[in-house]
Amino acid sequence: MDSAFLQAPRPHVCLRLRLEPLTLGHLFLLRECEVNVDAVNVADLVLGVFICSTSHTQARKNLGSWWSRWFMAALGFLCRKLNPREEAEKFFAYIEDGMRSPMMHPHKHGPARRLSAPEEWRLLVMLEADFHKSKSEALGMTMHEILCRWATEADRQGNQSIMTDDEREFWEFAQRMDREKFAAAKN
Repeated sequence: MDSAFLQAPRPHVCLRLRLEPLTLGHLFLLRECEVNVDAVNVADLVLGVFICSTSHTQARKNLGSWWSRWFMAALGFLCRKLNPREEAEKFFAYIEDGMRSPMMHPHKHGPARRLSAPEEWRLLVMLEADFHKSKSEALGMTMHEILCRWATEADRQGNQSIMTDDEREFWEFAQRMDREKFAAAKN
């Protein structure tokens, strides 16, 4: 069984704040606030941590409050001696851990078509249509749970299949060999 099904998201701390498990609501807020989670600058990092350190509903309320800018400025000031790269790496690890899904085989019916809608919108619609969740229930679900449900449903319908432990180990071994081969070719 894929370890993504067995492990709950690890607790994460960034800029000295404990981050809540990543939810679909957090992803929507990060997108609305234009936080670049791929290449975070200090301002995006502080804003992203501010959003993800509480539930998505509380974060939405906090962003509209008069004190939020002061709090983020104070957080930035208090954490000024921390290494920004290390803190950004912690935030990347948090996002990556929250977005981890079971490894799947490629689409059985040839290449899957490219979807234009952002991932968080596709997941929201899937939860509402296929799992009969209300919007508030869907936004409150952790990304870990959503992605495990998605993988299980795709496997159940026969659209895709989840890799076995042996297949996943072979896949990781092949990727490691490719990285070593390309690293040796560069030298």
